[in-house]
Amino acid sequence: MTHDAMIWFWNQYLAESFGRIEPGGSLLYAGDLSEFPPAVILTAEHDVLRDEGEVYAGRLQKAGVLTDVRRFAGRIHGFFSLLTLPDSELDFQ
Repeated sequence: MTHDAMIWFWNQYLAESFGRIEPGGSLLYAGDLSEFPPAVILTAEHDVLRDEGEVYAGRLQKAGVLTDVRRFAGRIHGFFSLLTLPDSELDFQ
């Protein structure tokens, strides 16, 4: 994934005029997370957005929010839509 491709995707997600470094654009910019609900954060090993998801999960945990984090090894962005997960990978309760 190139830098230009990521900019294109970001532009599809949010218009340039929208405050991209505000919580409405990305929860990474939210202030106090302590009142957020429990969360399940699933990331893929080969996803360009993996680190952002894991940083967000870490911030939730640091704020005391019950957070279940799981990185799926060998997987790419959008892997859930591929429906190729063995049952053993889905059992992470």
